[in-house]
This record gives sequence, C-alpha cells and structure tokens, in this order.
Amino acid sequence: HMRVMRVDGGGEKIVWGSPEEKDKLSGKDDHKNISLSSIIEVVPGASTQALSNVTNPTKAACCFTIYAEDRSLDVEMQDVISKNLWVSNLNDICFVYKVVDAMDNVGLPQRGIVRRPSVVQRKANFKEVLAKNAK
Repeated sequence: HMRVMRVDGGGEKIVWGSPEEKDKLSGKDDHKNISLSSIIEVVPGASTQALSNVTNPTKAACCFTIYAEDRSLDVEMQDVISKNLWVSNLNDICFVYKVVDAMDNVGLPQRGIVRRPSVVQRKANFKEVLAKNAK
C-alpha cells in the first residue's frame, strides 16, 4: 500500500502516512515516525522478512530498511534514484550523530549545542570542530 514519507518540519523525525494524510504529517503520531537521532543503520536492498515478497530485481533495487533503536522501517521507493538519495542522506545523518556523540564522550566542545539539536546545527558545529582541529 502506498505511503508518503518525509522528514518533519523540525528536521528531527521521519514521518509517514497515507497519501491522504500527507498535509497532516507532524510526527506526533508515535507509531508513524522515527527519530533521526535513533537511527542506527540504513541498509539498501530487500533483505528483511517484510520485504521478502519483493522478488522482482528491479523493485528490490528500490528497497531499503531503516534500523532504529526501538524499531525498523522497510521502505520500497518508486525508483532507484529516490532510494539512493534517502539511503545516502540518512547514512550521512547517522554519521554526524555518531561523531557528535563521540565528541560528547571525549569532552570536545560543541559551542552551545543543546541536547539533540537539529541536524543542521550539528553539521555546522561539526565542521567548525574539524576546521579548528585541522589548524
């Protein structure tokens, strides 16, 4: 069944719902969202039991799974380009969260970042730290 998936307006969650709900997707419905900060891994392909019915290689190439701390989400996109964009960007976000968490663990400053700021703020501060350490 067709679903709409996007990142919420605050850049904190992936939200999804029926096409009729697309204008109402807010992330407040707990069973229809995944926090970006909770994503552990994004795996391309139709490798889960839920996606085992996707036997057409062309369709399987459009699939991926998002593994988060408390759940997983199996996705079949309409085309490979969309799938590649989602997988690449989600993996980049995961990397930034892991680096910032590692910085927290070793006590590197993050210039006034509050707990779990938006990805845009974290990327900006991550670049600042890299630039300082490169000097």
